[in-house]
Amino acid sequence: MMFKVFSAIIVVGLLAGLGISRNNGDSETIVTSQDSLGQRIASHDFGADMYVGTHQNIEDLLAVIQKKYAGKAVIFDLWGTFCKPCLSDFKNSPAKKAVLKEEYDVHMVYLCAGMSSNFNEWKKVIERDQLVGDHIYLDNNLTMAYREKFDVKRYPNYILMDKEGNYKPNLIRAVSDIHVDNFKAHL
Repeated sequence: MMFKVFSAIIVVGLLAGLGISRNNGDSETIVTSQDSLGQRIASHDFGADMYVGTHQNIEDLLAVIQKKYAGKAVIFDLWGTFCKPCLSDFKNSPAKKAVLKEEYDVHMVYLCAGMSSNFNEWKKVIERDQLVGDHIYLDNNLTMAYREKFDVKRYPNYILMDKEGNYKPNLIRAVSDIHVDNFKAHL
C-alpha cells in the first residue's frame, strides 16, 4: 500500500512539474486528462500523443493497448533517452514507418524506459524527431515488468503485436531495417 501511495505521489509530482505550462511553439497542446493509456500530458499536431503510464501492472497496460488497436498491428518500441542506437533508428526510420502505416496500417507505440531516461529529454526527442504514434513514459516498475515479460536484454527493443493480438518478440532488430515484403507475412 505504501508503495502505491509513493508511486502516485511521484506521478503527480511529474505531472505538476511538466504538464502545466505550454511551450513557445504551436505544435503542442498540453492535456491533463486521464486516458486509458495513462495520464495524457500532450498532443502534437504531427501525430504524437504523450502519456505517463499510470497502470498498476504491465498486463493492464498491454490489455489497454490491445483493446485500442484491436484488429491492427502494432510495433512496440522500448527505448531510452540515453540509447544511441534508439536515437539513430528514430532518424533512419521515418520513411519505413510511413510505408508500414499507410500500406499496412501498422501503428507505433513507444515505451520510454523511465528508470534510466530523463523525462524532459523524452519530450524533446519526440518533438525533435516528430515521432508519430502513442508515447508512454514508464515508471521503474512498469519498465522492469515489461523487460521481464518479454525477456528484454537491450535497448532498443521492438515487439510486434500482430492483428490478432499475438506478441512476436525478436522479429525486429531496427525499424529502419525492416524488409516490408517479408515483414507483412507476420502482421
